[in-house]
Amino acid sequence: MKFTIWLYHKHQILDSKQCIGGEGARGQDERAIANFQKALTLEQADDAYGSAWTRTMLGRLYARRGQLELAQGLFEEALYISKNPLSTLYLADLETRLGQYGAAQWHYNDLIAMGEGSASLYDHAALRGLARVARLENRPDAEGLYDRSEVVLRREIATRAFGHRRELASLLLERGRVQDVPEALEQARLKAATRQDWETLEVLVWALYRSGQYAQAQKAAQQAMRWGIRDAELYYRAAQVEKALGNDSQAQSHLQAAQGTDPRLDSKMRGLLGLE
Repeated sequence: MKFTIWLYHKHQILDSKQCIGGEGARGQDERAIANFQKALTLEQADDAYGSAWTRTMLGRLYARRGQLELAQGLFEEALYISKNPLSTLYLADLETRLGQYGAAQWHYNDLIAMGEGSASLYDHAALRGLARVARLENRPDAEGLYDRSEVVLRREIATRAFGHRRELASLLLERGRVQDVPEALEQARLKAATRQDWETLEVLVWALYRSGQYAQAQKAAQQAMRWGIRDAELYYRAAQVEKALGNDSQAQSHLQAAQGTDPRLDSKMRGLLGLE
């Protein structure tokens, strides 16, 4: 199983621009969806990993657009075809959004078990997912789970195993401790200095906003949106920044874009993600 996870990672898991098919990363979601749907009709019976990957990426696109049940079906189908960590993670994240906390916890724990005894890309994400569920359920173990995820991320950064500066910055911001904001900003800036994809820039916007550096946050948000990506979280963060700058009309425009992109990102999840 450990070799299977490594092989899947090496050949199938790409960076965010590649993961959603190139077109999706440039905001051409409809074209990306069409390409993935076409790929489903052309898949080969002996390519289980490819079949699972296509469904996972298509599901990710649908999830970003609030089509949660459709996305869930695709993630479940991907796992039926070939059990793999990425589909498991995305399914657990989706179950968290749907309030299916028991199922989400099961899948996060299953994800940890997949990498047991070896370095894994997914341990920190699974622990963070468990922390989110605990926080949404108002359980006292949430902080400990966030702390465990942080430990994993710091270890991987120190050993240069996988990097993860962006993920550490995001976790520190999500956990919500004021004393963590300066380091979150430092980590986000370090990552943005070497990689300026929209996901990295979104975390930088969040860190700058939490630091009260609204003008810089605005510039980072504008740069992120030049990718043309349709992402509700990015729109919500841009709206927060514009509101802080007193640009109410622009803030409202971003809010409308966020709600139009993913109308099912509810207040509970927005609060968890620092979007309220």
